[in-house]
Amino acid sequence: MHPMIIYDDREWVADRLSRYTGVRRYGSLHVRGRSVTEHFVSALPDWARHRLTIIEPGANLESISSTLPSMRRGSGVLMMAARGAVLDSYALQQIIMRVPYSDRAVVDRRRHALFRYFPTIEALQDRWNEFRTAPLHKTDGADEVAVELAGETPLLDIGELPSLLQFIAGSTTARAFNDVSFDALTYRKRSANKAKIKAEHDYYSLIPTSMKPWMVGAYDYREDADGAEYKMLRYRFADAAFQWAHNAWSSEDFSEFLSRSLQFLSSRPSRPARRDQLEAVAESLFITKVRERWEQLLGSATGAQIIRGLSNSPGGERVVGAYEDYLSLVRANWRRVSAGEMVIGHGDPCLSNILYDPVTSTMKLIDPKGATTEDQLWTHSLYDYCKLSHSILGDYDYINNMLFEVKLNERAEHELALKQTAPNEFKREFEHRVSKTQDLLAIRLGEASLFLSMLPLHLDHPKKVVAFLLRARSILDGAKALA
Repeated sequence: MHPMIIYDDREWVADRLSRYTGVRRYGSLHVRGRSVTEHFVSALPDWARHRLTIIEPGANLESISSTLPSMRRGSGVLMMAARGAVLDSYALQQIIMRVPYSDRAVVDRRRHALFRYFPTIEALQDRWNEFRTAPLHKTDGADEVAVELAGETPLLDIGELPSLLQFIAGSTTARAFNDVSFDALTYRKRSANKAKIKAEHDYYSLIPTSMKPWMVGAYDYREDADGAEYKMLRYRFADAAFQWAHNAWSSEDFSEFLSRSLQFLSSRPSRPARRDQLEAVAESLFITKVRERWEQLLGSATGAQIIRGLSNSPGGERVVGAYEDYLSLVRANWRRVSAGEMVIGHGDPCLSNILYDPVTSTMKLIDPKGATTEDQLWTHSLYDYCKLSHSILGDYDYINNMLFEVKLNERAEHELALKQTAPNEFKREFEHRVSKTQDLLAIRLGEASLFLSMLPLHLDHPKKVVAFLLRARSILDGAKALA
């Protein structure tokens, strides 16, 4: 008989980890577009999802029968702690299928087990009062009478800092053409796109010494018939996107992060450039790329279908019209958008490419656009500001982590509803400090270009495509007020 499954999500993230996660329970941590709980549920066999009970604070735990009303005599109970994040879905499924054949209790480890199988109701009843008080894995003592799972556990204890960082290291899903892996000390990035990997590797050796302290240096470049790779030193803190999406920062934390980020941007080496040179680079970044990506979107069957569906919905033409409105607004404000200087840019300083420790204020940037010659280092000064604003003002990381819904309003028009966002005070501080040296209208238009450019890159998640387009529409509406 299949066991009942209790998923215990009552435990709050430990204080020593909350600098990255904010105050929340382990099951609500969001990684690769899903919560830890959703990762667990998706890893279960189909039948198990119908025998699952999720326990949260305030749940009725008076008795086994009140917690598991469909419990039958003779069936076992599998208890899982939410801080045991799923590391290997297939291995977890195999264990869930095998444990009912055991007539003894089964645990993943002797002390503070994250996985407990009770073969009978009576075995669970003996520990029920203890369970009502706190998650069983937090109790002292070892499960001496239980059988310990053989081999490696399919769970990762994300209540420990190294394991949490291991789990969230892939919180921003790598592009399909990338392969990333890591060990305790190094991070390895590999791709079939040899030119891209070489450019990222060579970038570090080409930038001036004044920029090197900001970067995680790439080394040990290698290539073979199938692709190329390089290594980086692994730092023991999370990327800023994970912290931002979990609203982990206080006002002081954000101010310090913003100071560091703006210091990096303002300290980039610059060089004089003629007006026509600046305009040519701006044209490539803010117009040509958007046009090419829009054509790519319409050239795909999925993209064309999304655009047709939106166009035929109430108010949809206005949403799809964000593309043409963007081009018109950029041209009308071209002097402001193309103004600036040539700098050695990072090329992609979005929050997922910024490793940050709020305790020590240590900041390191990864995954630059790349360069194999010194001339390729140089770009328009505005672009990196747009990338940062894309996350802070544009809410990109909330959308990318699927923390949104696309709803219909009372007029049956599509609207983007974020499940959470950064505090308004953070956004106002960003606007206030950035506008002292930069043109905020130009940044917002560049930010809209980034959302439009991303549309064909997320066709595997059509809902994201709609959300990005709705976000671009709202940014452009706000930009008109600044023009």
